[in-house]
Amino acid sequence: MKKIVITGGPCVGKTTTINLLKDKGIHVIDEVPRDIIASEQRKKIENPLYNAIVPWTNIDEFQKLVIAEQLKRENSIPEDTSAVLLDRSLVDIFGYCKVAGINPPAELFSLVKNAGYDKVIFLEQLNNYATDSERKEDLVMAKKIHDEILNSYRELGFPIIVVPAFDGKAKERAEFVKKHLI
Repeated sequence: MKKIVITGGPCVGKTTTINLLKDKGIHVIDEVPRDIIASEQRKKIENPLYNAIVPWTNIDEFQKLVIAEQLKRENSIPEDTSAVLLDRSLVDIFGYCKVAGINPPAELFSLVKNAGYDKVIFLEQLNNYATDSERKEDLVMAKKIHDEILNSYRELGFPIIVVPAFDGKAKERAEFVKKHLI
């Protein structure tokens, strides 16, 4: 099975690009951190005394949740799948930890080494940036995260295809990515 990571900093169009490719019958693993943030926020709403595990209050514990869920999703890929697109990967955690000024979890290096990521498609930042309930970083922080994620993949020696912004034209960008999936 070929594992292809689509990544970049916050708000670069990863999910939009992947959603345009989903229609082509490609197996996809959705972005884990965003799902965990939404889940933790729901728990907090349901129980105001609950201490939500989100990156802006507890980055260490949040990264542990991300690792566990990412591994769960990657390990549940059907065996007959020839290729899978991942909206982020375990490697992204290195970039987030660097920006937060913390050490990544010790087991992360061996987990990444054994993850079997074949290709990395790195999306350049778009001209528009917006925050939302799960994406709280401002543009300056988003750029730092973006750069550190790219540095993390490079330092670990992954083959990277950098995808230009295409002036925000999502379909053109997805077509460019599609040509590089094989």
